[in-house]
Amino acid sequence: MNTTQPLDQLTTEERDIARRVSEGERNRDIADSLHLSVRTVQLRLTRIYRTLGIHSRAKLSPS
Repeated sequence: MNTTQPLDQLTTEERDIARRVSEGERNRDIADSLHLSVRTVQLRLTRIYRTLGIHSRAKLSPS
């Protein structure tokens, strides 16, 4: 039985990006605060979506 949660499969940086997105931050703001390119944030989000089995940033927002 696998008890690993999907969030546990994310890196620390990916969890930080996912948290920021769930709080409503834009990719540009996330990139600026983490000293990354917007493209890097987009690529990290793509991996986050795949890992969590979701297809949009709206699914990262708390319900």
